[in-house]
Amino acid sequence: MLIGAGVLFILIVVALLWLQRESTERSGNSSEMIGLEGIAQQNFSQQGTVLVNGELWKATTTHGIITRGDRVVVRGRGDGLMLIVERIPSFP
Repeated sequence: MLIGAGVLFILIVVALLWLQRESTERSGNSSEMIGLEGIAQQNFSQQGTVLVNGELWKATTTHGIITRGDRVVVRGRGDGLMLIVERIPSFP
């Protein structure tokens, strides 16, 4: 029984370390995100959600209104995991 508890403890520690590493990699370097394109998941004029590189991100913009389905480009990183995005104009 003691061996089983030890194995469980080790598995929990490994899982926590893996989650911490994933979080650190995701928050990564700001310059890696700049220029990536994504799709707005909702309408927003200040804060909303975008899909970039297969992941959902909180986003903010200071350049007008973003409409659900608009293509956006990452211009920078805000606080934490917030992206600063701008709408990519669509031409007819």
